[in-house]
Amino acid sequence: MSTSAKFARAFAVLGTTIGLIIAGVTPANAFPDVSIPTGPSLPSLPSLPSLPSIPQLPGGLPSLSNLPVADLTSMTPDKLKAYDPSQIASMAPNAFATMSPDAFAGFNASQAAKISPDQAKNIAPESMTKLPADALAAIDPNAFANIAPKSFASITPSGIAALTNQQLAILAPANFANFAPAQAAGITPSQVTSIKSEVFAALNAPAIASLTPASFGVLTADQLGAISPAGLSALTISQAKAIQAGQVNKLDSADIAALTPSIVKALNPATLKAIDPAAIEGLAKSDIAALVPAQLKSLTPSQVSNLTPDALSGLATAQVKSFNLSQLQSISPESITGLAGKALAAIPVASFKKLTNDQLDALTAAQTKLLTKAQLAALTPVQKKLLSN
Repeated sequence: MSTSAKFARAFAVLGTTIGLIIAGVTPANAFPDVSIPTGPSLPSLPSLPSLPSIPQLPGGLPSLSNLPVADLTSMTPDKLKAYDPSQIASMAPNAFATMSPDAFAGFNASQAAKISPDQAKNIAPESMTKLPADALAAIDPNAFANIAPKSFASITPSGIAALTNQQLAILAPANFANFAPAQAAGITPSQVTSIKSEVFAALNAPAIASLTPASFGVLTADQLGAISPAGLSALTISQAKAIQAGQVNKLDSADIAALTPSIVKALNPATLKAIDPAAIEGLAKSDIAALVPAQLKSLTPSQVSNLTPDALSGLATAQVKSFNLSQLQSISPESITGLAGKALAAIPVASFKKLTNDQLDALTAAQTKLLTKAQLAALTPVQKKLLSN
């Protein structure tokens, strides 16, 4: 067979084979007399490694649980803002420590509401300063309580003012360990009563002194009573003027002793009158000397009876005249010895002759020498004898 004939036959077989394949007939069955050579089998290709799968959230959104460090450190506010709240919740707690502080400015309230306690614990101080006020207020109280003290101390005053009562109520004294004066000034009257009493014991003096008078004026008795003597010694005159009678019944003598004369003078008479009689013992000579007539007149007999000899030694001549008979008779025999001679001589005759026998008997020789002739003349023989003892 010629070469051309062979080629013609091959092409014919090829065409028929293709047609049979299309029809589903095996070429070997169609041409039993034709040997179809087979070539060497191709080597199998190696299997490629499978790519890691990205976890999916219930809504079909990709989880952020495995964000690379490079993505976290380069995070921008706009990029963070684009994430769904559920994606924020999926982030690893340590991601909050790694993420760029500037990125925190992108948080909105819906996202912040998904922050977990473990995530909150990892927010750095610098990052905390970037959180918008509405985002801060949206953090769950249980998560908010987990914020580190140093990070809490970095919240801006406007951020403090935005906090909810529920957030403040759950905080422990440790959270306020580094509370700054500017932050204390941001606390509003509507917030202050939500704060635990023991927190006020932990506040440093500058922070106490920075509370606004309006906030100070609504402290509960337990809150005011919890403030340390150091904190009370730092009070401002405006704060003292704001204190009401119902706030002071938990103060003790150490608390009263911590008050400066200018603060004592700033207390309104009704507030001074409401202080526990036993606590009045904390008033010093300089405190008594600072009191105005209206304040002296407001003191109850029980309070007067607890004034110490040192305190009464600060009573000036004009001040003694503010005491009524009941107050004068309430001065203890021990304390009456603290009255200066001139102050004692200023007691009106009508009141002096009604002093108790114990009081007259307690007067010293130095005091007796300064009594006026009118005072001595008003005494009975029995009373005069007491003076000579």
